Amino acid sequence: MSRNRRMIHRIALSIFFLVFTFQAISLPVPVAAASTPLSRPDIADRLSGINTFGMIYPEIRIYEMSAGGVREYMDDWSAKGKENVAKFLKDAFGDRLAERRKEVLDNAVRDELEEVIALYEVAIASYFQQAAPINGFPEKRGFSAYELGPLDNLFASLGVDGLIVVKGVDVISTGGRKTLAVIGAMAGIGLPLGFTGMDIGFIDRSGGILWFNSKGSVVGNDFREPEEAAKITGETLSGFPGLKP
Repeated sequence: MSRNRRMIHRIALSIFFLVFTFQAISLPVPVAAASTPLSRPDIADRLSGINTFGMIYPEIRIYEMSAGGVREYMDDWSAKGKENVAKFLKDAFGDRLAERRKEVLDNAVRDELEEVIALYEVAIASYFQQAAPINGFPEKRGFSAYELGPLDNLFASLGVDGLIVVKGVDVISTGGRKTLAVIGAMAGIGLPLGFTGMDIGFIDRSGGILWFNSKGSVVGNDFREPEEAAKITGETLSGFPGLKP
């Protein structure tokens, strides 16, 4: 990883930490603060110039939480979750969606793509940080003020006109933790059993973030199950004007 990319990732992580701290967000995505989708006022005009959306394989991370609250990343579960979310998106966008996997891209293209995604995360986190009432910014920047810079070369390399960024997380309790939760409830003690969160954003070749939304639930969905993965992905995409008729 280049020095610039390491710096971008450190900045992103720092801003995410501040957002979570100030807004008491329990989900590992800052979008729990968004009650409605965010979009640019000129989104219709910008979408008219997009024939093909590039989808980097969804970043879905699924963890198992033990009775003691320790989370363990589950490779097989995460792979299944990615597969289910990707299938839903392919069905939703039809032939307008072009899947791109980072592992098969040239190194230079992959590095540039990762920098763009890191900058996107910084921009989203910055928006929610300055929009939080506790921060008291005298002038709040509108969502359309966040730009990543021209992406013509990257998009040409990917063969796309737009980019979809999809991230999700799922924490699933073991049977032992569920048993403890029942016992705790009888004693009046609440024990978190997990949560599900997802965010989806769209970027055009000018570097504008066209649309962004997220959903989260402490009740939890299960990305491993096709129906539940489709449910939360569909809810997160709800209201996006670029879906196929």
